[in-house]
Amino acid sequence: MNFKTYFSEKGNKNSEPFVAFPSINNPRVILPTGNRNHFKTGFEVHNTASAKNKILKSLLTAFYPFTVFGQTKLFATEALQKILADISTSCGLEAQINYSAYVGTPGKRQKLTLQIFSKNHKIMVYAKIANSEESKKAIKTENLITSKIHKVLPDFNIPKTLYIEENQQHSVLVQNDISKNGLQVGLTPNTSILDFQAQLIEKTKKSEPFTTADIISKKCEENKELINYKTLILSAFNKTSTSAGQAVCQHGDFVPYNLKIGQDGKLCAFDWEYGNENLFPLYDIIHFIFQGEAQINSKNPTQIIKMAFMELWLSWQNELLSRLNLDKDILRSLWVLYMYKSYLIYSGSHFIDGLKVLSETKHIINKK
Repeated sequence: MNFKTYFSEKGNKNSEPFVAFPSINNPRVILPTGNRNHFKTGFEVHNTASAKNKILKSLLTAFYPFTVFGQTKLFATEALQKILADISTSCGLEAQINYSAYVGTPGKRQKLTLQIFSKNHKIMVYAKIANSEESKKAIKTENLITSKIHKVLPDFNIPKTLYIEENQQHSVLVQNDISKNGLQVGLTPNTSILDFQAQLIEKTKKSEPFTTADIISKKCEENKELINYKTLILSAFNKTSTSAGQAVCQHGDFVPYNLKIGQDGKLCAFDWEYGNENLFPLYDIIHFIFQGEAQINSKNPTQIIKMAFMELWLSWQNELLSRLNLDKDILRSLWVLYMYKSYLIYSGSHFIDGLKVLSETKHIINKK
């Protein structure tokens, strides 16, 4: 997304001071300096588990409003003003609203997310704005997946669509705030996560498989990095197709920074843009382990996979398999399928490295 499409110095006169991180030219977080609460809640949207982010958040709130991090001014363009006005009208919000803005990960799916506050600084809604074809598609997917899940799991803690707009210029998705000051999810086994996944899998299970052997074969031949693992992937599929081959709905990016534990102790899951109705059981759980350890703890695939088959993580995965009445012996095959499918969705050499580890490791010995 071209950030200047939405924020420019040629905007209206009602400008407010902001701090942009990491820089004004490449912002990921845009925090208005006019309110301490915006700083606090703004950083809660992002992962504050790292020591660096905790220190940064402490410094920001401590130096408020006289921040030493390069205060600057950004102005809303007419396009964004109109979007905000439409959101206010459609969702019955106050005429004067406050917001913090977040620029998504660079790439074709990049979006602008607004955290919209009331006058008393309560988070009312989140608005996602997309202006590229890929990001528009992501918004459409998120709305479709969450709407379908709400039909079979009406009490599930996932966002509800309050307003959606699609036109040639942009797409806008407005959702309610589900976290309600929820707690961060760590990288440890959690009953809330298991309960969430068990319900999601059981209620969205289809009668047909998530894919077929001929499609897997074709995909492997189309991707030169996968061709060497074609036999391994097909073998894993054949092993799981009879017991765990049914298609289920999965979040697709089930990682700690997209999850929170609500005040009721139940899991809240947001950002469903990678949601998929045709994945296999445990895709999300494996993604949680693999991507969580890779992105948060900077571990390589060899370290992650060895760790995943040790007692702590193995017992967590096996507990979910048991709840789903699935054979525990298929776990290694599910990991192979995860690497295959994730490579197709995200690409990335670490998924190929994961296939290599699983291919070379015929027997993973569990440590007692």
